[in-house]
Amino acid sequence: MNGADLSIIIGELPVYLSVSILIFFIVTLLILILVISKILLNTKNINPTYLLGLIFIVIALFIFNSFVLSDKIEDWKDSGQLKEWVEDGVIKIEKWKTYRY
Repeated sequence: MNGADLSIIIGELPVYLSVSILIFFIVTLLILILVISKILLNTKNINPTYLLGLIFIVIALFIFNSFVLSDKIEDWKDSGQLKEWVEDGVIKIEKWKTYRY
């Protein structure tokens, strides 16, 4: 079975990246709640500038997290950490079987 033990991988992330990912998910959930309440409940008291501000924050956090996480993965790759995780079974990768007909 393919998969990864996320507790070990998340434990290796820097604190600022973990906090940034958590804030990203919270703000995304807040946007989802605002949009659902605007559409389904037809509430009139939601200010569109708050929604646009939250969307801007989510986009900025997404870009920040993408760059930092890709850099961190490259660091893990260069230091051999990813190879060690695959060998220890933290990340399980199985070969796909291909069949010819």
